[in-house]
Amino acid sequence: MSKLSFRPVKNETSGAAHVSVPSHRLLNDILVIPSSRRLYILAIIPIHESADNQGFECGRVDLNGFVRLAAFLDALNQVNSDRTLKEVGLSLGAVIIDSCSSDLRTVADLFELLSGTNIQKSDVVAMVRDDGSYLPNLDQLARHLHLPTVNTFFTSKDLPLTTGTLPSMSSVLEAMVGLLEHTNSTCVSLLYDELHDDSARLLSELGVTRGVCLEQIVDLKSGSKSAVGSALRR
Repeated sequence: MSKLSFRPVKNETSGAAHVSVPSHRLLNDILVIPSSRRLYILAIIPIHESADNQGFECGRVDLNGFVRLAAFLDALNQVNSDRTLKEVGLSLGAVIIDSCSSDLRTVADLFELLSGTNIQKSDVVAMVRDDGSYLPNLDQLARHLHLPTVNTFFTSKDLPLTTGTLPSMSSVLEAMVGLLEHTNSTCVSLLYDELHDDSARLLSELGVTRGVCLEQIVDLKSGSKSAVGSALRR
């Protein structure tokens, strides 16, 4: 299946601003919903999986990505159908980037979008981050651009100009510790990857304050196979 694509067409009847995307590579990664006032929401959605664990290439199509895309487009349509916006002739557009769950590719696409097209930094009013993968450079770039951000997944720490549709990870971890207390479990083993560094730290702090010991804490990226195997057996 081909990647997302967009052929810029000027809509004379609706007054939608013409969007020029000359890069063929970028055309494969984005979908643009035109805006009558050049006001765009940036949506980061993994339509494809990563081909090589956070590398640059995209892998197989992620069917859940199409569900996310449909949900976002429906929400955008509902916002633009609001009578108040219609009365002032305003419609929000969107630039949807297929992240492929790749930090490197997403940042490259965003740089090319803002430097190689006629969409300017000032045209992008907010970002919806619908990819819970480890994307530290994207987060840093969003902070640099001062983009208000809405996350659609559990977040482990508070960030400036950032909110979410789900509670923070601390609420989830507190519920997990509460379950351990309810089942009279005194010690647990913790295995985590780089995406959950902050969550592992929060759980360690909760364990100290709530009296639940973490017998083994194993980072899957740097931990040995024997340590991982030992933690799983426990």
